[in-house]
This record gives sequence, C-alpha cells and structure tokens, in this order.
Amino acid sequence: MEKNPYLDPAAQAFLEEFRFGLSSVRDVSAELDHRVKALKAIGGFSSVYATDWAPPGAETIRVCYKELRPLSSSMPEQINQTRKLMKHLTHEVKIWKELRHPNILEFIGYAIAANART
Repeated sequence: MEKNPYLDPAAQAFLEEFRFGLSSVRDVSAELDHRVKALKAIGGFSSVYATDWAPPGAETIRVCYKELRPLSSSMPEQINQTRKLMKHLTHEVKIWKELRHPNILEFIGYAIAANART
C-alpha cells in the first residue's frame, strides 16, 4: 500500500491492517455520503452516524455507520497497539458479516472517509 504523507505512523498502521484484514469485505467508501451525516452516538474510540448509502443500481438507503478514531502517534508501542486493535476489529467484522438472524443488523461493508464521495 502506498504511504500517505498526511497520516502519522499509527494511522498508517491502522489503515494497512484494516485493508489487509478485510480484503474479503466490501468497500463502500464511494457509496456513502459523508458530507451529510447525523451523529447518533459517541464513544471512546468511535462515533456512530446516520447517512445515505447509494448502492450501484439501487435506491438510496438510510444507514448507520461507525467512524473509528485511531490514536495518533509515531511511538512504536502505540503503532503495535494499533495493529493489535485492528486484528481484533477485523476478526469481529469477519464474524459479523457471516451472521444472519432477524435480531442482528446486516453488515454491509466498510468505508474509508478519504475514499468517500465529495
């Protein structure tokens, strides 16, 4: 993956682990409208927003998405901690995307805001 000069080393590690670990998961970055979003909840490492999703060839659907806030640092310990967190997250996502039950929301995919519609 090409290095982004605007990301610190921890954020770069975050994206590398995320993309590598979720290569089998759909990237919906270009299909979400991040310009118009409504905050629904906030936590220590992420926020949940509602926005419109425009899948190719289908009507726009209102969805919620979690926006992660990776820690910023160039310290090796923090970069390693970020990699561990990403491995945990990618494991969780891989399980969630396979679940089918009326009481569990469908996992559609992931998005990276830098790749979103503008």
